[in-house]
Amino acid sequence: MDLSVIAVAHRTKYWLECYKSYKTNLEFEVIFVSDEHPKFKLPKNFRYIFTKVKPAQCGQIALDEAKGEVVLLTSDDITFNSLAFDRAYDIYKQADNYKTIVGFRIFEGWGTLGESTHLHYLFHRTKYGNTRPELLKHSPRMLALGLMSKKLYNEVGRIDKRFVCGQWENDLTMRAYSMGAKLIMSPWSKSYNDTNKHDGEGNYRGAIHEYETNLLAQFWVKNGKFSKTRLEPVQEIVQKDILFYSQGPKGKWQ
Repeated sequence: MDLSVIAVAHRTKYWLECYKSYKTNLEFEVIFVSDEHPKFKLPKNFRYIFTKVKPAQCGQIALDEAKGEVVLLTSDDITFNSLAFDRAYDIYKQADNYKTIVGFRIFEGWGTLGESTHLHYLFHRTKYGNTRPELLKHSPRMLALGLMSKKLYNEVGRIDKRFVCGQWENDLTMRAYSMGAKLIMSPWSKSYNDTNKHDGEGNYRGAIHEYETNLLAQFWVKNGKFSKTRLEPVQEIVQKDILFYSQGPKGKWQ
């Protein structure tokens, strides 16, 4: 199989809209890990795994299940332009190096879908504030809606259980960089995220984002500079009872 599209997912009402945008000639599967049951029939190559564990742990569950040569981390409310996957996959294959990461252009906005940026960084400006502005200029590019080989995922190790919702994908990307990986942007591969769909999440997400941003800096920043190696050992999410109990911070999760 060429591609696994995976997401930590709970907005089932957008799932089919997303799936219909996956116009590709690649052999692909979709794996959404969710605390909600869809109320409609899913296509045969689309499955969901039900669990109530925290989102970062859902990410590990999806990665464990992925069978594709490359994996795309997405969200359950993001759509793509036609052949976005194919063009990114072509760049990956032409590089002939499994440590090549391919990023997508990202179109997002509050009420409009203008291009706010096609580059995501380890630390960047967000609607919740300017995170670590002293590091923005030299911040490494992040994966953000792109392709990474499953082989590379297996080599970088499992998600750190201290992450709750996000930033774990950035931690994995930094670990890939420390192993010699390189990111190439695919100018023809576009993703679309109408951020109005996230209304009502601001206060909750803001607090979690601040905690996880500080955690990421704890792992990769020393004396105001990025480290080429992780500053702390990974506290890995383990396989035992992974579907039933949250490991690390629990919050509202089991």
